[in-house]
Amino acid sequence: MAKAQPHKRLVNACLEVLATRRVLAWENKTGGRKIQRPDGTLRWLEWGKKGSADIIGCMPNGRFLAVECKVGRDKLSPGQAAFLADVLTHKGFGYVAEDNTDGLLAAIDVAIPHITVNDRRQQ
Repeated sequence: MAKAQPHKRLVNACLEVLATRRVLAWENKTGGRKIQRPDGTLRWLEWGKKGSADIIGCMPNGRFLAVECKVGRDKLSPGQAAFLADVLTHKGFGYVAEDNTDGLLAAIDVAIPHITVNDRRQQ
């Protein structure tokens, strides 16, 4: 099996961190491709919301969660920045994980302070 790419490794690491805090989260795939219709013509098929975060989910306190993962020199696109701004405007949790998960754990702990250490051990 091929070694996972840096972006995929970061997404997986973030999902693992979120799971330790009982956050219901999943990788949010977006994209598009040409598909062939039965009559032979091609059409463009898109899935997901353009600009939406790499990871979306629901925190134990009910807040919507969006985590965008960036590796190396990657920067937020205007669409990604707008999506995260919308999440924050609607009182959701938006976060950009840059190269590692270090800050994500601390940010989650601040966002859902009612989960105690004992609650975490019961997972």
